[in-house]
Amino acid sequence: MELLEPADKRRAAQLLRYAHPEHPDINGINRMITEAHHNGRLTNLTLAVAAIAYAVSELATDAGQSGLAELALDQHHQEKK
Repeated sequence: MELLEPADKRRAAQLLRYAHPEHPDINGINRMITEAHHNGRLTNLTLAVAAIAYAVSELATDAGQSGLAELALDQHHQEKK
């Protein structure tokens, strides 16, 4: 069996659609998380979201990785305030 099943990828795609920054659908996000949890696939959902993010963005590039690291560090500093 593969690490990511089609259902994991479907839930991840739907979660990303529901999590649109300009118009998030909280109920939709919760449905995907609940479904993954019910099936014992929360880690797989997380991995599927990451796989999609890397596939459709610049995250796989050096600049993307640098930007991601900068964002994480900036948010870490924000948490400390």
